[in-house]
Amino acid sequence: HPFLTALEVRMSEHEGELGGSSYWNAFPALAPLALVPDRPLALAETFARRHYAEMAEQGGGTAFSLVAEAWWNFGSFAGSFLVGLLAAALLLILEATAASGTSPVLARTLPYFTFLCVIAHRSESAVLLKQTVSIALPIAVVVVLADLLQPVLERRNHRARPASSH
Repeated sequence: HPFLTALEVRMSEHEGELGGSSYWNAFPALAPLALVPDRPLALAETFARRHYAEMAEQGGGTAFSLVAEAWWNFGSFAGSFLVGLLAAALLLILEATAASGTSPVLARTLPYFTFLCVIAHRSESAVLLKQTVSIALPIAVVVVLADLLQPVLERRNHRARPASSH
């Protein structure tokens, strides 16, 4: 459970020792190890290899936590404040964008991204980034295709309609 992992991190690691490195490493950690074997490991991978080497060798890992990650990166106060501030800012931006009506796709996917924010304590930044990309990328492709097809379909429908006799 991520809360048990957070307790383990608190007892076995040094507060603030990462200095934000796991957040920077979250982006290159998106790459599959099979394609980029020397990419930085996600924090949960690092933790599992350090404390559960046998499980990590078999491909297993630990449930990690954004709260533990923030503590390990920035300490008790700054880490907790950062997690809360970023989650609140993300939720406010998502809500404002969805409420503006400018993005029907965002309005439809808002529950998923809100769910990610709410359960973020069960993951680390690299995992959340992977989940967001895996959802957002297909959505972006569908939106672009719809934008490209819309004029073609409108022209087709316009030609198919008989001229009205007024």
